[in-house]
Amino acid sequence: MNSCWTGLRAVLLVVDTVAALKQHEALAQGARVLIAVGDMIVDAGKHERS
Repeated sequence: MNSCWTGLRAVLLVVDTVAALKQHEALAQGARVLIAVGDMIVDAGKHERS
């Protein structure tokens, strides 16, 4: 899952950047939200020792 997320995250970052440059704020915000949610899911799936 982590390697899949890394590639998808890179694509979302590109979408965010292009959307911001073309002044499509809704698309840019959507990409940022998906990145944040994806990061939370990946972080929640990590096994950490206390």
